[in-house]
Amino acid sequence: MMLRTVARMGAAGLFAAGSLAVTAGPALAAADVDFGVSLKGTTIAANSSGKFGAVDIANNGTTTPDEVEVMFDATKLDTTKVKVDLGACTFQNGIADCVLDGSRIPGPGETSDLDLPLIRQKGASGSAGKLTVTVKVKGDTNKSNDSRTVDVKVGDSGVDMVIEVPDVTGVQDNGTPTGKAIPPGGSSLVEGFVENRGDRTADGVRLTVSLPKGATFSETVEGCKLNGAKSEMQCTLSDFQMVPVDRDAEPDEFYSAFGFAFPVVVGKDVTGPVSLKGGNATVAAVGVVADTARKSLVKPAAPEMPDGFSALTSAQIARVEVDATDNSDDFAVLVAGPAGGQGGAGGHGGNGGNGNGGGQGGGDGGGLPVTGPVAATVGGVGAAVVLAGVMLFVLTRRRRIVLQTPRDGR
Repeated sequence: MMLRTVARMGAAGLFAAGSLAVTAGPALAAADVDFGVSLKGTTIAANSSGKFGAVDIANNGTTTPDEVEVMFDATKLDTTKVKVDLGACTFQNGIADCVLDGSRIPGPGETSDLDLPLIRQKGASGSAGKLTVTVKVKGDTNKSNDSRTVDVKVGDSGVDMVIEVPDVTGVQDNGTPTGKAIPPGGSSLVEGFVENRGDRTADGVRLTVSLPKGATFSETVEGCKLNGAKSEMQCTLSDFQMVPVDRDAEPDEFYSAFGFAFPVVVGKDVTGPVSLKGGNATVAAVGVVADTARKSLVKPAAPEMPDGFSALTSAQIARVEVDATDNSDDFAVLVAGPAGGQGGAGGHGGNGGNGNGGGQGGGDGGGLPVTGPVAATVGGVGAAVVLAGVMLFVLTRRRRIVLQTPRDGR
């Protein structure tokens, strides 16, 4: 089994294909073009079949271009150890020159998250060289953030926790993302996805989600703790074990991934359209299950949440984590302008599918009522499991959709 993974399924289709095109842009005065790119998560566990590196393409400007070129340079990558699979966008002499699907081009203040398949070759270990990704947009005024070069390697054996959280947009009453920005005072969900892409089983998971200024959590989720400002949710799943993706089999005896959805509300005094930056989600394994022992996935009675949430130190993480670069993901909360106002261009699709084009900003944004329990938002999910009181979505497997497409005529 090579890189079998899961589609993001949650509240009536968390991160479903085409569900996360967004429409809001930041309130910036002068029009300019500034696209940036980052690349992380390029260390593969020793006995893993591979993983997905994370390519984030950010629109830091005030306009939405018609085309975004993404170039991958693997001339310094040892492909006898690690190969990159871009689907239809193929490499020629170590270079793949691609364009971003139009529906995935981020609008002003938005970020498009792409998965980069990295395939470990049989017997590979150690350094596999370097990989460079470059974003090219006509008229870009800031070249300093257009390219990133990272080391690719096959590391030690261990867990490899990965978290992905898209920008927060509006949702329908059943939790399905609308792709529209949230009006001031409106409610929505911050939805995320956690996976173990390592080769060892994680023994317990710690999750922290922090919102940007101007947004707060509207409910305290059972099994988690909320700070006084209602801006940070901290959860410890002490009795939850996550097997590696390569060991996850159907029917679900054990889980390699889960999704989460926490209710949030935008402040009534926030002036839109604006992209509230500064959101962050972080995940870490508490420990690693010994190869000779595996306890039950969920104990009958989970212990209460500790009085204080203690984040792992970098030294503790290093002892169990193969690649800590993708243990954290930043996100924004997109806020609409006055009702009837024009929002920014669409383009932020959730990982695993294409987003649709943007629409009108403003309106009611499809806000989710927050008077009921969080469980009420997952009516159409199907199988779900509650661990330590936290609603975790059992994720349906599906082959990843490769988001880069070849440039015409090349």
